[in-house]
Amino acid sequence: MGDVQKVAKNSFFITLGNMLHRLLGVVIVSLLARAFGQEGYGVYTIVVSYLAIASLISNFGTTTILTRDYSKYSEKNDFFNKIFSLRFLLSIATLIVLFVFLSFSNYSFDIILYSMIACSSILLQSYLGSTYSIYQIKLRMDVSTAIELFNKFLLTILIFAIGLFKLDLIYVFFALVMCYALSSFIAFLHSKIVPAFNFKGLKNIFKESLPIGAAETLNIFISRIFVIILSFAKNLKEVGLFGCTYIPTEVFYLIPTALMGPLFPILCNYHQSKNYEMLRKSFKLAQRYMFMLSFPIGIGLSIFAKQAIGIVYGDEFQAASPLLTLWSLSLIFGFSGTVIWSVLYSIGKQNKNLKIISINFVYNFIVAMILIPPFGALGATVAFLSGTLIYWAMMWYEAVKNELIKMGDFVGLSLKPFIASIIMLAVSVSLMENWIIAILAGGIAYCISIIFIGGVEKEDWELLQKVIKR
Repeated sequence: MGDVQKVAKNSFFITLGNMLHRLLGVVIVSLLARAFGQEGYGVYTIVVSYLAIASLISNFGTTTILTRDYSKYSEKNDFFNKIFSLRFLLSIATLIVLFVFLSFSNYSFDIILYSMIACSSILLQSYLGSTYSIYQIKLRMDVSTAIELFNKFLLTILIFAIGLFKLDLIYVFFALVMCYALSSFIAFLHSKIVPAFNFKGLKNIFKESLPIGAAETLNIFISRIFVIILSFAKNLKEVGLFGCTYIPTEVFYLIPTALMGPLFPILCNYHQSKNYEMLRKSFKLAQRYMFMLSFPIGIGLSIFAKQAIGIVYGDEFQAASPLLTLWSLSLIFGFSGTVIWSVLYSIGKQNKNLKIISINFVYNFIVAMILIPPFGALGATVAFLSGTLIYWAMMWYEAVKNELIKMGDFVGLSLKPFIASIIMLAVSVSLMENWIIAILAGGIAYCISIIFIGGVEKEDWELLQKVIKR
């Protein structure tokens, strides 16, 4: 099976699995919002923000190193155990630092307790995440996707039961830890990878993962820092409203994730074999597809933000609709940035990534500190959107410097999707009396327009034929 077919097969499994995974995530937040209201959902938003940060810190780029360098090591089990050991040590250190930080904060005892319970799951992720990397290396993402789906489906059932029996919010976080434990056990049974502690040579691995981990940690801070600042500067309801913005948009990030997951090891091979022509061609093609998808999705979701909030969270959260309208536009450049991020890692430019993300983090922090106190969730949303644009611009410039693409290619890659999206916008707005028909008509209008104006090229049809013939 060739590279195109392998990427297509694994992209299909990842897309399908992530679609179900994210949809279950939407169901979960919908259940939580209705069961616990704005304040309860605000507490949940704070806790999962700390969990996201803790997960990234405890990983700290180790899974990227495992995926990138696995083929270099003759003793592959030994290398896996070193990565696992490093992640486990980082998890313990993360929990200790988090507990100290939360203890000196002005959070309530409940928020501190919930955060520590939820974040204890990173100990389980030290094995589970490393195992997922092995599945990615072997292009068996269908297995890791199935395990993740089991995790999310079980958590959905448990949260439904918690809401049905009107149990306290603490049970949600106990359920989360239990699901990670069961998923780890299933991964252990299927992969037959028996972890063992090996602390030799961890210093060198940590030094290699340091720029990657720092960049990934800062990247998650960039999105979660707004929640943390809001939780100190405003009330829980304001945090809950802001939390309504990124859950619906995160559903769509499965698209660049599905593409870059199986493509990343192949890009690494292109770089290691010095096949720069294929590397540049793959990068440019991925960028074009991201713009073809991100423009209609970003603009479309911004149009139907009110309907999305009503369906997912209920009318109690309609004050979040303007926030989601603004947040949705970040998808246009967020998709493209995800591709650049992956390609720069594949060619060993993690230090450049770290520099860009550090600058972006400082910018977001300063702007958030200025806008959040007077404007609350709206200020946080504006700060995030402006930060996304600046981050993308810096990443694009770095891609140009590394001769992956030309500066002027942005216009050529994005113009036709932009024109087709404007046509879609006009059609959808004219039919807004029935939003379901408006969505369908807008989608059809975009597809017809992008084909009519030449946005779909001969190369795309040939690629589609290769995928179908796999």
